[in-house]
Amino acid sequence: MMVADPWHLCARHARWSDNSRDPQTPWIDVADWPQILAAERQRVAMVRCLGRTARALFADARTMSRAESSAPDRLRVMADRLGEARAASLLLYPHTVRIARVLAQAERRRLGRELTADSYEGWFARSSQELGPRYRGVLRRWMECHKPVPGPEPRRRGELGRAVLVAPHTRIAPLDSTQQLSCLPSGPVASPFDRPFL
Repeated sequence: MMVADPWHLCARHARWSDNSRDPQTPWIDVADWPQILAAERQRVAMVRCLGRTARALFADARTMSRAESSAPDRLRVMADRLGEARAASLLLYPHTVRIARVLAQAERRRLGRELTADSYEGWFARSSQELGPRYRGVLRRWMECHKPVPGPEPRRRGELGRAVLVAPHTRIAPLDSTQQLSCLPSGPVASPFDRPFL
């Protein structure tokens, strides 16, 4: 089976699979991690609403979340068993989905041509408060890439087309990885790991 990213989360079976090729732990049971399963349900709902654009938002959120040092003690314990990159990807998943949902709030309005400079600044203030001050810089970089879309008139509620693709994400290929889809540079906000998945 070919998939875009070297990991897959099956909420139905509560399994996190990746390409680690670890014969002792071919997949990770996440049944005892309700926050990971809840995050997957939220991500799927976002895909239903935004279509391919949701993948690009998740990619941008993934780039942003790589700076997060979530649950360092838990990460250390899991990293001993699974490896650093594998453990970090799993533990950061709920936070990554949270960031993607914050980005989606602005992106829905932007794609519907309802986003103004003032409403974007309001979104930025709320998002900076929700995610924390260290995200201010990367949110500003994201806003520079995701400028309001000029249009003849705003669309009515419910008319957001799933096929709408606008800059910077004008091409979202099914097999592009999150790293390839992100419009953000991975260097300034990346974690100490070179790649999120090994």
